[in-house]
Amino acid sequence: MKKRILVVDDDNMNLARTKIILGKDYDVFFANSGMEALDTVKREKMDLILFRY
Repeated sequence: MKKRILVVDDDNMNLARTKIILGKDYDVFFANSGMEALDTVKREKMDLILFRY
């Protein structure tokens, strides 16, 4: 089973780059805001959260 990563960023270009880089080896989830990230974490178990501040 692949590890699961949640990437939080409001820049769609950064999310697209992250998907290209990490998507081959990990199940990658995306959120555009902190609130969206919290909703995702409530529903899904994540191994790592990357948050761009």
